[in-house]
Amino acid sequence: MPPASASAPCDAPRRRPSPSELLGGYQAALAGRGAGTKAFWSAARAFVARWPDPQAWAAEPLPVRLSASSSARPFLNYLMLSGQLHPGYDYLLARKLPAVLREAPDGPLGEDRDRFLAAAAELGWQPRVAAGLCSQIAMRLLIQAGPPLTGITDADIAAFDAAITARERACGRPLKHYRDALYTSRTVLYHMGAPVRPVARKSTFHLRWPWARHFDGAAPGIGRSLTAYLECASGTRVRATVLAMAGRLGYFAQFLAACDPALDSLAGLDRQRHIEPWLAAVAAARNPRTGTVLSAVAGRSGSAARLDRAESGLGYRHQRLTCRRQSRTDHAGNLRGCIRGHLTTW
Repeated sequence: MPPASASAPCDAPRRRPSPSELLGGYQAALAGRGAGTKAFWSAARAFVARWPDPQAWAAEPLPVRLSASSSARPFLNYLMLSGQLHPGYDYLLARKLPAVLREAPDGPLGEDRDRFLAAAAELGWQPRVAAGLCSQIAMRLLIQAGPPLTGITDADIAAFDAAITARERACGRPLKHYRDALYTSRTVLYHMGAPVRPVARKSTFHLRWPWARHFDGAAPGIGRSLTAYLECASGTRVRATVLAMAGRLGYFAQFLAACDPALDSLAGLDRQRHIEPWLAAVAAARNPRTGTVLSAVAGRSGSAARLDRAESGLGYRHQRLTCRRQSRTDHAGNLRGCIRGHLTTW
């Protein structure tokens, strides 16, 4: 016989505690924390008078469950943390439940809570992040599916994810924080030994260092020089910045390949045959979708001009070029001056 799913703890036969036992356990839990008021006690007695079996309350419509008073919520927390109540993911996602992480160590879910936090720390998560993952995902899985966390399956994760989707449709906004937390918590659960599939992360290796792919179709010599420049630039700039530079210089390399197919080295750049036609093409460039003129002089030509400031990146021996600062409206002149400086030393 296959093992029972961890998502249906209510199917396991167990003796249902009487209302007096529930109230007695609740009173002991409050006394252990030094908490509780007369209103808490009155709300708990009213709850068990209406629902002697707490799980019957979970079958009520969500608006009824959400209508529980603030005085009754500590009793609901006690029932959930003691395994007497599985309120449904719709309720668990509709309530923030800030107290469950704090009160869990006193109940049967405390050991799983501590194990999850320890596993998250082993994976490198900071304590605050680990606590957030535990509060948002692990505790809700334990409350609804039941302990232990190592018994959580892909079906439980899928049920939680479906509940998030339903909640998003109900409230009309995305719950990205829950989705991100569920995605990360899956890794922690796998690390703990739960029978869940490991997270398949999107491969971004092609975005890291193979800058040469931006110069497909360019002359080999020019492609190697521009690739070396980007590799050096990646040492002092974040990847997103270098990626933007690579795209702009890719247009420059494509233009050179179309303008002068025989050109195979940046040392062969000529002002009249290469630089000025490129500047004219940049100035006339238009958005292919809207047809409006692109503000590309500061982008594409600026990236080409920045080649001057990476002497070691290009691998050519040349003098340091000191360009006088010019206004933002004269990027073309700035580029001509920088390229002219290179041409005099190559």
